[in-house]
Amino acid sequence: KSGEPLPEVGVLSNSKTFADVSEITWTELAKNDANIDFYSLFGSRTSGTAYAASYINSATEQNKFIETDGFLGAIWLNGEQIYDGFSLTVRKVALAKFRKGENILLVRSSGVSGDSWRKNGGWTALIRLWNSENDAKNSAEFKPNGANGTIFYLEGFHVDPVYLHDQRGYAKITLSNTAQYLRNLRSDKNYGAYLSEIDYLKPYLDTHPEDRDFLRQTVKDGRVGTGGAYNQFNENTIGGEAIIRNILYGQSMHQAMLGRKSESLAVWDVFGHAPQISQIAAKSDFTGITWSKKITGFQPFFYDYALDGSRLLHRRVDYAYSFSGFGSGKNYSFDNFRKMTERKFEEAQSFGSSSDLRINAADFTPPW
Repeated sequence: KSGEPLPEVGVLSNSKTFADVSEITWTELAKNDANIDFYSLFGSRTSGTAYAASYINSATEQNKFIETDGFLGAIWLNGEQIYDGFSLTVRKVALAKFRKGENILLVRSSGVSGDSWRKNGGWTALIRLWNSENDAKNSAEFKPNGANGTIFYLEGFHVDPVYLHDQRGYAKITLSNTAQYLRNLRSDKNYGAYLSEIDYLKPYLDTHPEDRDFLRQTVKDGRVGTGGAYNQFNENTIGGEAIIRNILYGQSMHQAMLGRKSESLAVWDVFGHAPQISQIAAKSDFTGITWSKKITGFQPFFYDYALDGSRLLHRRVDYAYSFSGFGSGKNYSFDNFRKMTERKFEEAQSFGSSSDLRINAADFTPPW
């Protein structure tokens, strides 16, 4: 209201927009393993942020070492923070200096409320005490499953031109993302990226003509993968002519702007596919289609026959690095990410593939 002071926020402010929590309800829990699953404790509901507290009596002053799985959260011992899971360089082993007598160990695990399908990364915490630092580090070290083969990772993103906001708001994000990817490409000759949609490529190159030649060269050098259409068309809500125009106009613009036509059609975040899509893609000179939405009964590799008999190879693969949260805007545990991708690699190997490509084509994702 007019004349009233503006609200203040922050720890030093005298007034508060949100009241302090007056009471926290604690539930006693006895566990025989090192993993705390907050999601299950809350009845399979997303909790946002959860805490676990433990009283530990120590006969003497002594140093212990706490092994974690790199979970998103924090650990305090007697009021001192000893583990920071929000850091970009998470240390999975924390030094715990126990004092003689009673000690309070507090564990905080965080997730994203209302996002239950990513629960494995956001609402679990592994806590294991060791006497030896070397033993703790050896236990915390990631153990690959020993599968022979190679997994390639490629950064990138896709854009919903209009989703929760209008196109103007999303344009700011996508133009910023593109600039960040190009800076990474300039600074590291071994870096690669996936830049696929005209929605952001054309306005970026229109407003940054100084980057046109550089981007064309990185495409020519094989460091930048491009898309197979104007954008990711939603097959079930538009007609066949709109799909064809999207592909042909998109390919022409990719060829004109970047000097490359894609051999595969990527329709990542698309809700369902038309039975004619293999026919349209084959006649547009594509050798295969990649898509991501899970459909029960469909294998990760298969040949699809269109209504006219056209036969085309399809690949079903997550459009983020994995659905464990990593690379989709919610960086949880790096080990969870590796476990997820190794498990999915086993699926690819069951079809005789000795390599796998994981492209981060998640929504609006900047470089990691």
